Amino acid sequence: MAGRGGGIRVRSVTALLGAVALPAVAGGLAYACARGRALGTLSSGWALTGILVAAGLGVVVFLFGLGNDSFASHLAGLATLAGVFLVSGHVEHAVLEDRGVEVVCVVRGVDRRVETSTSTDAQGHTTTTTNTYYDHRLDCPPGGPSELNGRNSRLGAVGDDLAVVHDPRGKVAPQPARSLDPGGLRTWALVALGAALLLGVGSVVDVR
Repeated sequence: MAGRGGGIRVRSVTALLGAVALPAVAGGLAYACARGRALGTLSSGWALTGILVAAGLGVVVFLFGLGNDSFASHLAGLATLAGVFLVSGHVEHAVLEDRGVEVVCVVRGVDRRVETSTSTDAQGHTTTTTNTYYDHRLDCPPGGPSELNGRNSRLGAVGDDLAVVHDPRGKVAPQPARSLDPGGLRTWALVALGAALLLGVGSVVDVR
């Protein structure tokens, strides 16, 4: 629609529909797969595949854009990708808060490992990411986990007591009790997916 003083022009109706639908589809698929794994209706393999497909939707937008090569469309892809993993994390934390069992374990050992990954975008730019993981060996009461992994930080030193929440059904990975925050993760997931929607729409609409 255009008026005398300006107007709005949609570069592509298909791209606009994609920008509107993509965050909801990616977030919904991630939620369904993570929830299915937690409930036992989906195997871990199928659930992980679904979550990776949802993440792949974000990657496609990030690399190729919504029919254009704008910075906004690339940011929309990144926001979708972040939203997918935040949704999955929210489901896991919510399940642990709902049916998790909290136990106090003793840290018996901490192993540090460094993982480096390299990715190349459509323009040939290479990005190298390095993450440090700390694998904590635990001595827990019967039924508790034998290990807990921490990313980029130690959760405790050898000999420390560590409060851990674990899933008695073994469907969801254990977490430190202090880190459970399903409400916070849900909020950030909605923020990320909402940002993806706005950035995506903004990348295919010209306001004049």
